[in-house]
Amino acid sequence: MRRQNTIDAYSRPRDCPEHKKKEITERIIDMITLDCRSVRSVEGKGFCGLLEYLEPGYKIPSRKHFTQAIGSRHEAGKEKLAALLSKAQRIALTTDIWTSSATEAYITVTCHFILSWEIFSFVLSTCAFPERHTGLAISEKLLDIADSYNIKDKISIVVHDLATNMELCLSILEKEEGWSSLHCSAHCLQLCLKAGLKVRAISNLMAASRKLVGHFKHSVVATQGLLQKCTQMNQPYLKVVQEVSTRWNSSYYMLQRLIKLRWPITAALSDESITKRSDRYLDLKPEQWILAQDLVDILGPFEVATTYFGSENNVSVSAILPILYGLIDSIKPQQNDSAAIKQFKREVEIQSKERWDLDCDDSPLFSSLTAATLLDPRFKDLKFLDVNQKERAELEMIDKVKQCVCTAENTNSGTEDQVDHSQEEECPH
Repeated sequence: MRRQNTIDAYSRPRDCPEHKKKEITERIIDMITLDCRSVRSVEGKGFCGLLEYLEPGYKIPSRKHFTQAIGSRHEAGKEKLAALLSKAQRIALTTDIWTSSATEAYITVTCHFILSWEIFSFVLSTCAFPERHTGLAISEKLLDIADSYNIKDKISIVVHDLATNMELCLSILEKEEGWSSLHCSAHCLQLCLKAGLKVRAISNLMAASRKLVGHFKHSVVATQGLLQKCTQMNQPYLKVVQEVSTRWNSSYYMLQRLIKLRWPITAALSDESITKRSDRYLDLKPEQWILAQDLVDILGPFEVATTYFGSENNVSVSAILPILYGLIDSIKPQQNDSAAIKQFKREVEIQSKERWDLDCDDSPLFSSLTAATLLDPRFKDLKFLDVNQKERAELEMIDKVKQCVCTAENTNSGTEDQVDHSQEEECPH
């Protein structure tokens, strides 16, 4: 006879099947890696309680298990990426050294390549870089990362910022490995605009704006007062935006937000129940509000350009010259420009032309950028260049194509000669 189950058998947690345990563990690893969670989170009371409620028969593995599993998954991912990189003919790198909130230095290297007309971008490495950031040390680190994926001979160019140590690093790699280098266009654009923002009247405006934003950022009463004034004026409440020194577009966002909140801000600063009399000076002067509006109008196209240059899905090299000439055209002096705006436009134009050699038709940088633009169907007409510059660019491209054809023919000829010679050796006399 079959024995009946007792009541206790039904009250005990059911066993979790092995395949289900593996699936749950894999999902936890996904959560940690995709959401950048600490491995320590698997020991949290709330997390453990949630899993116990959802799947009572599942026992969470130790933190050490997850650490090892994530390491194994990382190695498997590297192997997968290495296999994909082996199919690429040429690879471009972007690299930057940055500092964490814990004041620890890291270097990140990203690769970019095309397969079957599809753009791929992957982070090759983000690793601690505690040693001194000399040009030699950076070049050795980049070579180590390239060697770990066996792509050293495939790298054509490295995009980097304008730091002196990076310049030295790439001069070493160009000499020893033949890697070309290109300055990050978004960073160059930032430096051009920084020069313009140093104009005295604009610099004073930015300092006053930072103070004004800081007042609302650091005072609960002021923040609540701004919310109250926005409500009274039937205006959506928006938080003020503080400028970040390393990002020029944060200056644009700060001014843009202040202009949207101008009247609620003025009302809040004028209200004695919200603002002390000693803080009323924080409001911008009428001429500064006008200058802020003028700057926002000018900086709008630059913000779009920076966003475009920073996108991984855009082939931005061929777009550099069309965008630059378009930006320069957008800052041509106007009759009603104030003295500060005229000086700002002049500084930005001078910086842009110097950093991209726009006045030097025969410079290697300008020639390379023109060639890239000419090969892009969107910009092949080179409408931003004069007739002589167009003709010169087209002739240089024809010469480059001829050189490529000759090189290919010589390579094929050499291969055929080797094949014929080997066949002669195999034929019996």
